[in-house]
Amino acid sequence: MYTEERPRRGSLLKEFIMKLILIIVFVLLLIWLVPWPNMDSYINSLNPLKDQIFNSNLQTMKEAGITYFTTERLPKEVGDKTTLSLQQMLDMKLLIPFTDRNGNSCDVTKSYVSLEKKETEYIMKVNLKCGEEEDYILVHLGCYSYCTTDICEAKPQPSVKPTTKPVVKPTATSTPTYKPKYTCKFVNGEYWGKDSVVVDQSTYESQCVSKPTPTPVVNKEYEYKKETSTHYAKEYSNWSNWTEYSLEKGQSLPSSTELREVVDLGFVKVMTKSAVIDTVYFQKPYQYQYGSVDVKVCAEKEYVIETIAKVTYTQTTTTVNETTVTTPGYTVTEEGQQVVQINGDWSYQNNWYQGSTPPQDTASSRWIFQGVDFSQCGSNCTNHPYMIYREQTRPTTTYKIGGTTTTTDNGGSSSSSSSNTSTSAYTEVSERIISSGCSKTEVKSVPLYITRINYDKKQVVVKEAEYKNIHKYKVRTRTLARDERTDVQIDYKWSSYNDTYLLNTGYVYTGKTRTVGK
Repeated sequence: MYTEERPRRGSLLKEFIMKLILIIVFVLLLIWLVPWPNMDSYINSLNPLKDQIFNSNLQTMKEAGITYFTTERLPKEVGDKTTLSLQQMLDMKLLIPFTDRNGNSCDVTKSYVSLEKKETEYIMKVNLKCGEEEDYILVHLGCYSYCTTDICEAKPQPSVKPTTKPVVKPTATSTPTYKPKYTCKFVNGEYWGKDSVVVDQSTYESQCVSKPTPTPVVNKEYEYKKETSTHYAKEYSNWSNWTEYSLEKGQSLPSSTELREVVDLGFVKVMTKSAVIDTVYFQKPYQYQYGSVDVKVCAEKEYVIETIAKVTYTQTTTTVNETTVTTPGYTVTEEGQQVVQINGDWSYQNNWYQGSTPPQDTASSRWIFQGVDFSQCGSNCTNHPYMIYREQTRPTTTYKIGGTTTTTDNGGSSSSSSSNTSTSAYTEVSERIISSGCSKTEVKSVPLYITRINYDKKQVVVKEAEYKNIHKYKVRTRTLARDERTDVQIDYKWSSYNDTYLLNTGYVYTGKTRTVGK
């Protein structure tokens, strides 16, 4: 029986091995024939998601930067640049820490936001470095009408048809304010680059300073220099007092300069010839009050007592030491007195007198001086003036009361003294005459007047002043006390290579070296 069973066990083992081989071959065929997923493609399919994370981090820094740059933090001059690192943004809580697509933190010093001022806008650069990956974006910013913050991102403008360029009216000229520019200089605490704009220190050094090859040598010193420039503006003297001038025919108004200021006063009425004034002497009869008398008269009326006079002018010629002297005089013959009742006020009449001897005044008529006609009085208007008078009258009623008076006066034409001889007789005024028609009478003290000659002088205008309109302007000036200049002081120092103290305080390499202590 042992012999019969042994062959059976060997066949089973062979059968098992054959089945195992068939199974392995089947699995290998299955792996070879059936397509399995590509792992590389799967990994690459995750890259857009990772790129989206990187871009999102850039946008987050951009928005935080726009929020930070308020008006007072904006660069002031064209070319100025302000830089804010990611670490500073995290410190100021402008954003929270973020990671890259691999979950690692980004570089907080090499990742930054910078803002540079251009002529018409600002350019913001957002730079992000995370591990081996680094990229940046540029954003155009400005202050536009649609901004909700101090500055915002520029929107694309729709195309428009060109319009006619508006006419710009010229504005009043003024003295321009000059702001000096420098190239590769350190002036008044500012670094000026190679394009004559203000830059930061690192840009200044990269554009203007040729650094020596950093090959440290123990026994060498490097020369540094620091330029300090001080700019002085022009200085002027004080303005002079204003001086007026007349613009002659054909001349143009001078223009203002930095040393001369001109103000147009326009046309002014100016007297070119003064009035010609002369003094004339003349004599004229006038009513002189020398007393009063009580008279029964109507109570509601005003009265005066005057003489009825006749004036005769005389002239006496006397020769003394072969010199002939002419003395004018007059004789007044008064034939009686009369009571004059005044019934109204004075008023001008269209009666004129022209000549050298004007009529005498009375209680009801007087002659008012109007001037001298120099064309009629000959060569001597002073002693023989051709005078012009106009008559004034007032309504009166007269009552003669009698009496006779004679007065004689001789003297020079300019003398105010006189020698008079007079005789007077009065009769009482009849109450019946004066009070006729009066409801009430009373005794009044009525003034007595006689005729006398008044010697007088007057200032008269021979010729009126002449005027004309003249274009006037005024000028004031000043002098240039000191011209504009820039003083440059250069300080040299020797020190070791890369002396951070000197470099941070404005010193730069000159390129010179020297050997020290062997």
